Order: sequence, then C-alpha cells, then structure tokens
Amino acid sequence: TLAGRWLKAAFWEPLVEQAGWSRLAKIEPYRRQHSHIYTNCAFFRELQQQHQGASRFVPPAWRQLEIHDQVTPARPRSRLRNVVTQWRHRWTLMQLSLDVRHWKEPDVTREGLWRAFMRLDAMGESLSRVDGELAYLTLADALPRYSAPLPLALLTTPAELQAVEALARGDLESVRHTGMRPGADPVHAPLNEGPAQAATLNGLQQPGVVSDAQLAQPSEQDANALRMARTARGLRFAIGNRLRQLLRSMGAIAVEQGMLQHPDDIYFLYFDELWQLWMGQKLPASAGKEIIGDRKLRYLDDGLQGAPDWKMDQVGYGFGGGQRLSPLLRGLPLVKGSVEGPIRRVCSAWCLNKIQPGDIVVVDQVEPAWLPWLVQAAGLVIAEQDPANGAASLAVTYGIPAIWSASDVMHSVQDNLQATLDATQGQLDVAPVMDDDNAS
Repeated sequence: TLAGRWLKAAFWEPLVEQAGWSRLAKIEPYRRQHSHIYTNCAFFRELQQQHQGASRFVPPAWRQLEIHDQVTPARPRSRLRNVVTQWRHRWTLMQLSLDVRHWKEPDVTREGLWRAFMRLDAMGESLSRVDGELAYLTLADALPRYSAPLPLALLTTPAELQAVEALARGDLESVRHTGMRPGADPVHAPLNEGPAQAATLNGLQQPGVVSDAQLAQPSEQDANALRMARTARGLRFAIGNRLRQLLRSMGAIAVEQGMLQHPDDIYFLYFDELWQLWMGQKLPASAGKEIIGDRKLRYLDDGLQGAPDWKMDQVGYGFGGGQRLSPLLRGLPLVKGSVEGPIRRVCSAWCLNKIQPGDIVVVDQVEPAWLPWLVQAAGLVIAEQDPANGAASLAVTYGIPAIWSASDVMHSVQDNLQATLDATQGQLDVAPVMDDDNAS
C-alpha cells in the first residue's frame, strides 16, 4: 500500500493535472482488496491515447488497436526535452542514492522511529515519480520495438546478476549468505536470515548448454532508460531494506507494550492503522488480533494462488491455477529443446520455496529478484511475450528450453502434474490428472 500511495502522489496526480484528465481528478488510481492492489485501468485507458505502449496495461476490450481520427497523436518529444527529462531522472536517482548511502539507524524511540519512517516515505515518493515515468511512459513505448529478450545485465542489479552467475557455476553457499531478498516488500526476509526460500536455491540442470536464440540489442537511448529503471529498482529494494529494519524495531516496541502479539504483525497493518497505533499508542479496532491473523493467512494463500488478471465490478477474471486444465498449451518457441518434469507455477515470491531441480516452471510477469531460483528449472513456460521479462532473458542466456506467449498457461495447469515441454515446437503437453478410480 505504501508503493500505491507513492505512485499516486508522485506520478498519477501530476500526470492527471498536466494532461487535463478532469474526470479522473478525484478518482483513486489504486484499490486495495484483500492482499492485492489493483490499478484503475481508466488511467491507462486515457494514457494509451498518446502512449500506445500503455495498452498492455488495460483489458483486451479496452485496447485501442488503431489511432482514431479524433485522437491527436502526441507530438514527438524534442531532443532537448528528452535530454532534460533524462537529466532530471539521473539527478533524482543520484540524490536518492546519496540519501540511502548516508542513512543512519535512528534512535529506538517512538519519535525517532516515526521521523525515520517519514524520511523513508518521502524517499519512496520521490523515487516513484521516476519509476512511474520510466515504466508507464518511456519503456512502455520502447519495448514493443523488440521481439527478443533483453540482456540480463540491463534488467538485474549487479548483486542479482552476480547471484545468477554464481548459481550457474554451482556456487550455492555464497548466494545463501547474502542479504538478497526475493521482493522489495519489507515483509520478505533476506537470505542470510534463513527463510524457506534460501534452502531451494540450486544450480543449472544442464550447465554449458549454448542457445542459438539471440538477445535484443537495444538502442543507446533505450539502454539508458533501462539502466535508469535498473537503478530505480535497486533503490526500491534499498528503501525496502531500511523499512524492514525500521518496522522490526517498531514491531518489537509494540509487542513489548502489549499492542501486537508478534513483531511481524506490523507488516500486516495498513498505513492509517500504523499511524493510529504509533500516535494513539493503541491498536485500532480495524486491526484486532483475529483480523491480523486472518490477513496473514489470506496473504499467504493469495500469494500462492495469484491475483486475477482483471477485476471488474469486484469480479475477478483469469484467477488462480488449474481452474480449467488443458492437456495441450501452445506458445512461441524461445529456446529450443525438449524436457520432461513436474509443473511448478510461480506467481509470487512465496512460491519460490516450492521450486525443485528439474521442474518445468510456469510464470507470467517475473520480478528479476526471482531469477536465482529459476536457474534450476529444466524448462520455462512464460505466459507473456515481454522482452523485459527476466525469465526469457535467463532462458536465452543459459540455454534453458523455453516458450513464451503461452497466454493462458497460468490458469490451465496445476503444480506437480507431469508434463513434456517441446520448446522447439512451442508446446507443453500436460499429463491428465489421475483420480483414485483411474489410478486403481
């Protein structure tokens, strides 16, 4: 919810005012429901009028397939304006990098911790302006120009790339003792704290395989935008690391004063509840002990099931896995090869501890921080065809058999089903589910 607040204040509200979208001026860009944050697609529907790349963020029925006569395309940005925007982004990222580098642990007092929390909140908001402009404007327009995955070095932070390379060499222990986290959310523990995900890191199944698939070679302008986005991702994780330390201290105080049962409960408070807890020194009625317990269970369950692709009138479309099993799924060949193994759906960082060597891993959108766990996959099936999808780049780099653009795969398979991935032909054959009667 913090990230949603940041993007709303730093990116969407200024954009709405600048673009003159008066009907969206009092509309919330994000809606919270259970463990998921949903973006109001009305914003992207307006955005695609001048940024065609934004169409990927709206439901298929809302996509603008062509520029209508009454729609005036945006004027191409002048070279000077592009240079000014890039320098503004670089300046913001440099200032935030200095702020992060000079960050000092605050005094463990109620006032000291809250002031530090507000400083991190302000840093996150500043970062979100750059993040939003790069993700939803610059790169959204640039990425459709590429039909092959981008180089890993442009998508991952140096630490993430080093971890992937170490695992590819079979050096597992060095990665397990790092401070890497599988997500920027403060709830995720670093590997050196021994979370369940640390035990499931493994090396390549077929080391030394060379793929004949090619990586995209972006233009210098696009490469610069990707580097800035990579830096912004690194800063998001750095801010998340400091938020985690801060919230743990705040949670410990709340437990000591009898307001929370466990320090980790603080991760399951909404911002307004945290404010009431800290300023009013009591737990608000909306966050009772049973409610927090329910939130924890739902959070993990939602993390394992995944979010609906779209939600309209509180009804989810394209939800979960295995709702309609399909024996044959097709996509586009990415890296040639054929493998057999059990299916493993990965829709959040909480699924990473289920991956085993030799799994055929099925993914849609991929956080680059997950890539160390995907190294061990025998094959990769990717729902989207996005050149910035780290799983696609990983497959090409290390010769892991893979297909992409298998659009409905996340909803058509279940974990542990045996399957054959024929990446050369672009298809996934899934063995039928055996019930007790058939098995006997």
